[in-house]
Amino acid sequence: MRARAFLLLTFVFLVGCSSYEEECVKSVRIIDGDTILTNNGAVVRLVGIDAPEKGMPYSKIASDELGRFLDNNCLTLEKDVSETDKYGRTLRYIYVDNESVNEHMINEGLAVAFAYGNDTRYAERFNALQENAKKNKLGMWSGKTF
Repeated sequence: MRARAFLLLTFVFLVGCSSYEEECVKSVRIIDGDTILTNNGAVVRLVGIDAPEKGMPYSKIASDELGRFLDNNCLTLEKDVSETDKYGRTLRYIYVDNESVNEHMINEGLAVAFAYGNDTRYAERFNALQENAKKNKLGMWSGKTF
């Protein structure tokens, strides 16, 4: 009898879990080319990259591209080592449909590879993408100023 009750409870638990849907995390505001506000209230800093600060050349282009890339998409957030930075922002790698947003920004020349403390899981890949953007004179590496 106990075995049947256990199996029944296990079945009910598994059925309940299988119908659980993860919350869709979305960007609700682009703060700058490497920081967003999400629909769950988190300020998320894209770890491993650094985009131009507001008012600097390419800052608006970087912010606009980040917004275009994230627009109305469910985001997957991946933690490296640190939970937050010294400003309290959540540090994450961000993906849209399994495509790395962090890599996209570097690859387009709209952000530089930036190792933040121990959060260096993709540092080699990010550095290689930056060298490729430089070589192909993309974005801020184009020599054009805005």
